[in-house]
Amino acid sequence: MSGTASSTTTVTINGGGAGSFSFPMDSNVAPAAQQTLTNDISNVMTAGSPFATATLNAVSLDGNGAPTGGIPTLGGSNSNSSYLYLSGAVTSGGAVTIPAYDSNTNAGYEGIIAAFTGDETITGGGGPNTFLVTGANSNVTYDPQGGTFNDSIFAGGGNNSFTLDGTNYAVIANSGN
Repeated sequence: MSGTASSTTTVTINGGGAGSFSFPMDSNVAPAAQQTLTNDISNVMTAGSPFATATLNAVSLDGNGAPTGGIPTLGGSNSNSSYLYLSGAVTSGGAVTIPAYDSNTNAGYEGIIAAFTGDETITGGGGPNTFLVTGANSNVTYDPQGGTFNDSIFAGGGNNSFTLDGTNYAVIANSGN
């Protein structure tokens, strides 16, 4: 496989009051990722539900890969799903640690969207039924550190390396390493 997507399609997340976010992905992976993003984030945030809410935390990475303002820590909730959207242009490579899922409080991110350009190592963030989506220009080294149940990775291009130490991962990839 090559290190870049052969052709790209733009996927979009409608974050309700948080705004809309778009980024390119490999055209063969984009439809499955778009469906997950629409069902899990956009529909809940725009249509609302008396049973569940969603929060989209947008964090920009600087040139060194450090999150400006840090990664928000989460309180637990059975009815709110939190997602992390990472953007920016990482020029020198960096690393970010995502808080681990806490099964006692339900605190943790349901999904991580790596829409930045450049090289970044993401550690942590694994939990039940979580997902990672990478963009066409994101070179991600990812170790969720304990994924469980049915976690999904949508590799949208770039050069990616995944350390999958949990069980029942679904990896959807068409290009990249």
